[in-house]
Amino acid sequence: MWVLIMLPRFGGTYHASGYQNRSRHCEVGISGPCLVGIEACASSHHWSRELKALEHAVRLMPPAYVKPYVKRLKNDATDAEAVCEAVTRANMRFVETKTPDA
Repeated sequence: MWVLIMLPRFGGTYHASGYQNRSRHCEVGISGPCLVGIEACASSHHWSRELKALEHAVRLMPPAYVKPYVKRLKNDATDAEAVCEAVTRANMRFVETKTPDA
């Protein structure tokens, strides 16, 4: 699987820095701890545990709560931008990461 990495720009907008293989991202990734927003799905809990092991702050959000932040056509870039916008909202409700035995 591939992930789209979004980086913040000055002024509160975001730009896509490109697609990266998930396993490669976990190896070389972003230097230093950062905030990672992920739409909650079946595999997101696994990736949340992997990123938390690398000392990143991970927040999982239900897709229904991210959808209102999609501004235009549905594609990977606009979905990633919506996740970036939603994760920074003070009133966003987050999902706890499940353990492997849950």
